[in-house]
Amino acid sequence: MADLPNFLGPVFEKACREWTWRQDDLPFDPQEISSWWGYNPTLKRQDDVDLVAVSYDKKEAIIVECKWCKAEKLSPQILDTLRSRAALLSSNSASRKSTSISLLKRAAFLLKNWLKAKELD
Repeated sequence: MADLPNFLGPVFEKACREWTWRQDDLPFDPQEISSWWGYNPTLKRQDDVDLVAVSYDKKEAIIVECKWCKAEKLSPQILDTLRSRAALLSSNSASRKSTSISLLKRAAFLLKNWLKAKELD
């Protein structure tokens, strides 16, 4: 059972991408929602972003880290990592005006979906 988060991670990332498409309260209508892999010159290695939503005009983006783990296993460094990845993606797009960061974790994801389901009852 200790490996369950490793197994569910990619499945949860896909669920987060599909869930993001269905949101009507994003700051823009996304043209594309995908993951990103690329070279990080600061770390001198490949890096990734779990979820990147980009607007039609490519001037706005949201980057998201998707974590299937207990809240107590999350560390403040996750936000630092997201900030550095946001800077990396912004530097790759000279026309981008705004890049937001977000974190989707298992507890918040499940609770929000449960609350939406209860609203429909």
